[in-house]
Amino acid sequence: MNERDLRLILTEKCNYRCTFCHHEGVAHEIFQTLNNDDYLFLYDTVRQQQNIQDVSLTWWEPLMYPKIESLCKLLHDRWAKITLVTNWSLLNINHEVGRRINRINISLHTLNQWQYSDITQTKTKLEHIIYNIELMRKLYPNLLIRLNATVVKWRNDNKEDISAMIDLADKYGLSIKFVELYPNTEPDFIPLETIKPILEELGFEKYQEKPRQIVYGRGKRIVVLTKISCGSTGQEEHVIAPEESDIFVSPDGFVSPYPSSENKISLYDAIKKQNSQEVSRLLQQAIDQIDPTRIPQKVLA
Repeated sequence: MNERDLRLILTEKCNYRCTFCHHEGVAHEIFQTLNNDDYLFLYDTVRQQQNIQDVSLTWWEPLMYPKIESLCKLLHDRWAKITLVTNWSLLNINHEVGRRINRINISLHTLNQWQYSDITQTKTKLEHIIYNIELMRKLYPNLLIRLNATVVKWRNDNKEDISAMIDLADKYGLSIKFVELYPNTEPDFIPLETIKPILEELGFEKYQEKPRQIVYGRGKRIVVLTKISCGSTGQEEHVIAPEESDIFVSPDGFVSPYPSSENKISLYDAIKKQNSQEVSRLLQQAIDQIDPTRIPQKVLA
């Protein structure tokens, strides 16, 4: 299978207002939206033409998409490998999605209630998030669950916070990834290099290093550090080839090879007409926008 994902941004709605969120992928007003039949047609076309089977349901909060469970079923019945990216707060009322998906990524940045409330700008209690983790583990013990924590300066970049997150991952059998804040010009940005000594103090050793990822290990516990591709200063660059890029599609059918791209192409009419040849042509046009020698400055990790 192709290593890139089809990333479906199902809705522009979110019940959180995270302080570092830039609403990537949906920076324009939505006037028309795709439905489940459209998404299924798009997936069938992408799978046939691009050999893509991995689908991520992502940004902003996909569980606010009213037909999320039926979409998961439709994609699952087509053998899609589905990843759900969520803040986890709504899973108790949408737990049936666990029957159809392969993995859930949790956006959870701290286990300190005050910091959690400050980052997410909500009144959601961490006890509720932990309850939902326990619920999904009980209902779907073999479901892959990954904990994604964005590191924010002076909030969760200390030994106590990082150790608590790793302990949570150990307790519930979660994989865990710490992610740099984007972009690197944000006042709360802190490079992941500052996390390395903390991990080493906690008994971790460097296991593997890639251009954008560093993998640490302690026994069976693996911790991944993911760097941003490039901040607005251009200080962090990573060569990206077209075949490495994912395909982002917004609720109104705009496609781009990364969510903050300013050069978006509309698939809406082609999808509504179920013109697979035109969809394929436009998808390839979006992919070909990538300069393989330099990543554009606003690309996300």
